[in-house]
Amino acid sequence: LVFRSLLFTKDKEGATMFTLTATVVLIIVCFVTSTISSDVFTVNCEPLTIQRSDPLVSPNLPSGHVHAVIGGNAFSRNMPDENAAARANGTTCDKKLDHSNYWVPQLYHGRSDGNFELVTFLGAAIYYENRACNYTNTSQYCQSGKYPLAFPEGFRMIAGDASRRTFNKSDVTNLAVKMMCYNPNGVSGDYQGLPPVPCETLRAEVYFPSCWDGVSVDTPNHKDHVAYPTNFDGGVCPKSHPIALISIFYEFFFDTGKYNDTNRFVFSQGDTTGYGFHGDFIMGWTNRTALQYAFAECISSSNCPINDAGSTPTHKGPEKIPLITPAVYEEEIGLNGPISVLPGNHTVNWDGNGPVYVKIHSSSNSSSSINGGFWVSPGKNGPITATGTLETATTFQLLGKDMYTTFINKVDSLFIQATDGGNSPLVAKSGSPSTWEEFMLIQQGDGYIILSQANNQLVQLQSDNTLIANGKQTIAAPTTFFLVYLSTQSNNNNTHSNTSTTTSGTVTPSPTPTTPSSSSAPAFIQFSEAPYVFPSIYLCILLITLIFSL
Repeated sequence: LVFRSLLFTKDKEGATMFTLTATVVLIIVCFVTSTISSDVFTVNCEPLTIQRSDPLVSPNLPSGHVHAVIGGNAFSRNMPDENAAARANGTTCDKKLDHSNYWVPQLYHGRSDGNFELVTFLGAAIYYENRACNYTNTSQYCQSGKYPLAFPEGFRMIAGDASRRTFNKSDVTNLAVKMMCYNPNGVSGDYQGLPPVPCETLRAEVYFPSCWDGVSVDTPNHKDHVAYPTNFDGGVCPKSHPIALISIFYEFFFDTGKYNDTNRFVFSQGDTTGYGFHGDFIMGWTNRTALQYAFAECISSSNCPINDAGSTPTHKGPEKIPLITPAVYEEEIGLNGPISVLPGNHTVNWDGNGPVYVKIHSSSNSSSSINGGFWVSPGKNGPITATGTLETATTFQLLGKDMYTTFINKVDSLFIQATDGGNSPLVAKSGSPSTWEEFMLIQQGDGYIILSQANNQLVQLQSDNTLIANGKQTIAAPTTFFLVYLSTQSNNNNTHSNTSTTTSGTVTPSPTPTTPSSSSAPAFIQFSEAPYVFPSIYLCILLITLIFSL
């Protein structure tokens, strides 16, 4: 009776009506529940297999390099038809309706004896996101209330380029590949290539194109039927690929905690840079309708009907299951111990692609000769000074970022920063790549002048022997720095037995950005767009209107 009295009352004529309290509560509950939804859910997966197979690029043949694979257990070298993945009788992933396959190049470690060992593959997380929207010429932004199209049956694609060895920040396909260095008790951070610092876990990431031409579920290169939206991770689709698909984002985890020589990692295609990381995808969801409405039905990523759909008490969550078709191994790939060569006979050019270590010598302000000035060393969290000798000088790693360079103090793996807008000395105290300082090396005679990108000022030697990025580019006698290159495999700080007299080099410009396809939109679109989900807010309005009309 008390509950009823809170909800209902009677007017002067004796008619039953909602109380003001009930109406207010109803409005609040209605609006809150109608606006709660999630634009992301995660497919968490155990490893399925590591083998030299790629049913997209090398059907029925050994692939060019070894891959780490997750997902449905129908994975094999022969997956030609649209239902090949869906025919799996199980999956290593926690979304049991998802029999798709996801794979990337396997990571190896180059040992000091010249052999290679597999880096333990821990598993993966695949993010399904509502980040893109259909092409329109009337808006640069995606509207709420619409959801991207679920992948059609038989859909497959590739993101990334196995042969890439450089990074171009103007190319969206380059930006879609990243590495995350995870250290639970230390500094973690994102990198465009393989991290130059020790990592407890390496998380290799690739973001897939989420715009579709609406016609082809695949193309010969497994790329032309898709494109990136405005940004690599979301936005409006281009006219050439007008249909927005669900965005998928790979995170593959490798256990790198036991390795200290961070310059000895290589992906299975011989890539020591990490820029050639890539991913393959074959659609295998057994219930496309459930996938289509997954976002609309999700309250949050952890409270989502798709999470438990298809699960049973004995098959719930990520799990290890056997392949239907056993893997074929023509040679040892590292599963039984170290191997002498990467499968596929890939040559690893550690010197060409690996880190570059240098010691830096400064001239005095009045001299552009290596005979003046001192060797550069940073104090512990203090200013970088030019006061030392070759024997005491710090070893720095040069890490290329586009056409700029970052200096890393190899003693404690700290990045050099310019502080206070260039008005304070340079310091080597940042462990976070988000605060990297970028410098351009400009050749000047036998040495270089160093230009800070942060304020477009030259690095200068001050009267107190500290280095400050506050010199004008037009000064008559800029401070010249000389780089003495060490062995590319050296991690030693205060030795110079491997030094050479090489002091020349050039800054390599970025490659030309890839030009996206400019083909016209297809005349016939088989799946024109995802269904429009009727927002429950409209039902709320109708209900409230009805209440007040009583």
